[in-house]
Amino acid sequence: MGLALKDRDRDQLFVATKCLARSGDDAKRELAASFDNLQVDTIDLLQVHALDQEGRLDEVLQADGTLRLIEEYRQAGKVRFIGLTGHTAPEVFSRMVQEYDFDTILNPAGAVNRVWNDFIHTSMATARRCDMGVIGMKIMAYGQVPASDRPQYVHFSLSQDIDVAIIGMDTIEQVEENIRVAENFVPLSEAEQQAVLEKALELVPAAKKELWWLPEQRLAS
Repeated sequence: MGLALKDRDRDQLFVATKCLARSGDDAKRELAASFDNLQVDTIDLLQVHALDQEGRLDEVLQADGTLRLIEEYRQAGKVRFIGLTGHTAPEVFSRMVQEYDFDTILNPAGAVNRVWNDFIHTSMATARRCDMGVIGMKIMAYGQVPASDRPQYVHFSLSQDIDVAIIGMDTIEQVEENIRVAENFVPLSEAEQQAVLEKALELVPAAKKELWWLPEQRLAS
């Protein structure tokens, strides 16, 4: 990433990364590596990653915790925005976004999660009410979506109340396909969304082993 970024107009880029560390000392080392690898002076969005369990927010909010260090970086102009991310506990995220003034949330927003463990109508909706930026991930269910269905899954996620969809891509063909979807995007109707959700529900049993972040039992309605 650093090799690609250094030759680009920095003003035309929005650079985001994650931090998994919980203590300030560990975070300092992790962030030093990120700045070095990305070869940038400022990270636009720094996200505290995997805050899925109860008590994790309190942990990173301690005087020597990760969030306090990131706040220092923001005051120094090295970080612009602070976000939180996670895969597994929408009810935990719904509470956390009301307990700290995060700028963004990154949660699963694919059709598979919508039918199995719904973040869209829980934590992401709460984040929107808190005037946060909303970023969706796991659009392609960790690459388990059949190739013929990929455009429909992108359309589904872009039809939700999110600002950005993070889509993993393995080939140039997939990049070009997603560009075509974005350029010609029209929100899906309720009936069209329901058709995608039905496909997603059928997909889960066959791909459950690879969908490691989903709970064993279906929690969504």
